[in-house]
Amino acid sequence: MELNSDQSTGTVEETKTVESLENDTPKTESVERELTDEEKLVKLKEFRKNGSVTLDATYDVFKKVRNTFKNDTPWTGPNQAYLLSILMLNLEASLSTLDSKSTETQKVSVRNDAIEAMSVFISSISGKNSHSAQNQLSMFLTLQNGIHQLQMVDSQISELEEKLKSVKPEKTKNSK
Repeated sequence: MELNSDQSTGTVEETKTVESLENDTPKTESVERELTDEEKLVKLKEFRKNGSVTLDATYDVFKKVRNTFKNDTPWTGPNQAYLLSILMLNLEASLSTLDSKSTETQKVSVRNDAIEAMSVFISSISGKNSHSAQNQLSMFLTLQNGIHQLQMVDSQISELEEKLKSVKPEKTKNSK
């Protein structure tokens, strides 16, 4: 049996191989089932830890984002140095997936930890003129969608944890 999950709908598709009585050949049938709250919570936490969000950006805008974090981001201490180093690896990997010749907006996948790192550093970037202010605002608007996606996942995780906490005491009372 194979499990294929769809995080957006909270379902799991179970694929089973069934022996057909008619012609003795294996036949595959799919049955979708609703995920339990525990399964949803595990999947959301896994996504939050290792997943990626999708941003809409042109190659040039995303390259400016990369260059800003590469050249203009102040950091202090080993933790921020590590965070910035990991961020740069992620940004380089994401940038390499974009078509550099296209001027159209493209979908770019950015790891969740990179979005978090950018949200930490973005407020520490400073500029000297209106051009750098416009670049900062453009960069923030590009990242805002990714930050919002992560906030929604965090909200779903909190709701599920609260729901599961409230269910557990009831089960304990009912089992006594």
